[in-house]
Amino acid sequence: MSRFIRDAAVVAAFFLLFDIPWLFAMAGTYRGWIGPLMAEDTAVGYAVVFYLAYSSAACWLAVRPAPEKGSLKAAAVSGAVLGFAAYGTYGFTNAATLRDWPAQMLLIDTIWGTLLTAGISAASYATIQRLNRRPTHPAHDRGT
Repeated sequence: MSRFIRDAAVVAAFFLLFDIPWLFAMAGTYRGWIGPLMAEDTAVGYAVVFYLAYSSAACWLAVRPAPEKGSLKAAAVSGAVLGFAAYGTYGFTNAATLRDWPAQMLLIDTIWGTLLTAGISAASYATIQRLNRRPTHPAHDRGT
């Protein structure tokens, strides 16, 4: 397994760990704001593509460059920029093109995406740094 795939999987795990509970917690609020636009059932295939693509983007743009900058803060700041750009694009585009898109949803989603991506990027960076310090072949460390 390549390091990028492993690293992107770490990002995806953190992303799912925090985003899925958020979506369940906010489902009623979202339904109240945009209920007529929501599908009865989640299109899981599209969700999987989004989570894979977004986790890979966060890994590539925020987590992987952070060691060169030498800090957890670099991962968090880069993640925040990505989160603001991605979630803001969704919210502002919907507000610009859909009738009665709730300003509260635009604001909450943009803030959530910014903080979520900053947090998962920082947590992923720290986890990956620990994984990289572990020996990959314990038998070699014992001299065998």
